[in-house]
Amino acid sequence: MKHLVLLSFFLCMLCSCVNHQSTEKYQNNRNKIIYVKDKIKEINLDDLLVSGFSSLYEANEYLFVCDYHAYDKLIHIVDKMSFEHIASVGQKGEGPDEITNMGSLSFNEPERLFYVIDHGKVKIFDYSIDSLLVNPQYVPKIRMSINTSSFPVSFYYISDTLCIGNAMTPRKDGPYDMGLVKWNMLKGELQSFGYVHPQIERKRTCFDVSEEEGLYVEAYSHHDLLTICDLKGNLCFNVYGSEWNDRTQNIYSYYDEVKWYGDKIITSYAEGRSRGQSDKLADLPTKFLVFDKNGEYQCTLDVGYKIQNFVCDEENKRLIINMNDTMQFGYLDLNGLI
Repeated sequence: MKHLVLLSFFLCMLCSCVNHQSTEKYQNNRNKIIYVKDKIKEINLDDLLVSGFSSLYEANEYLFVCDYHAYDKLIHIVDKMSFEHIASVGQKGEGPDEITNMGSLSFNEPERLFYVIDHGKVKIFDYSIDSLLVNPQYVPKIRMSINTSSFPVSFYYISDTLCIGNAMTPRKDGPYDMGLVKWNMLKGELQSFGYVHPQIERKRTCFDVSEEEGLYVEAYSHHDLLTICDLKGNLCFNVYGSEWNDRTQNIYSYYDEVKWYGDKIITSYAEGRSRGQSDKLADLPTKFLVFDKNGEYQCTLDVGYKIQNFVCDEENKRLIINMNDTMQFGYLDLNGLI
């Protein structure tokens, strides 16, 4: 009986170790580099003047160009295929239907709606794409007020009762904590959600959700780490780069943004660059890393321009890139690359 107990204990420990090893992926040689600078095609957005403080989003058949330093309209809607400017919305200002301090956008694609966080008014606006395209005087609805003690700075919409968001919560001993939450928009309820890496004290991440794959991915801003989990929040894989460590810092930059592209993960990667004091753009990434859904490294796309942010245009099999460089907007055809 004693030997049987010891054997059972040994098997349990062995299974535990095998499971642990299967979730932990260490990648020290990500050296399949494809130079694509000469493949970037510049995008001309007609007569739109967009500042360097801008972000791209895509939904349905549209590209959304958000200009945080615009003097009037903050959001420009562009045809995703032709890049033709269609409409501009989101008047900047203090009025009841105006935006004071625009945050991120989120999309309800089946109902052709998008949501805009206004940090100044502590509210979320609700825009109907179809209505604003036919009515120049369109006024958005106020979807809800935000709880200032803990609120999502970005979120992925699944339904009115289930969104997955990145939330900030003020700390007594520091600026704030950041972590994933489940968010019920109808009730305004937040619930902590998902796997938390035990060695990271201060978490700063971006994330994306794939409903098709039943997975989400988190990419760490100041750690060389990707985390892939199922939609119940269970860990599937920790993916460590060659510069992984658990130190608490905000000087060195790694992952800047992450997106699902079908069953692949594409991230903009800054290689641990130090944030410059004289050159504020010194830590912007110039490369994309591509992984499969299991976190296995596929290739590196060396863009050669400073990447501010990007979107995956799966319908047209390309990346649309917002750059803070000699070219502001461009796209990269992914056919034959990944």
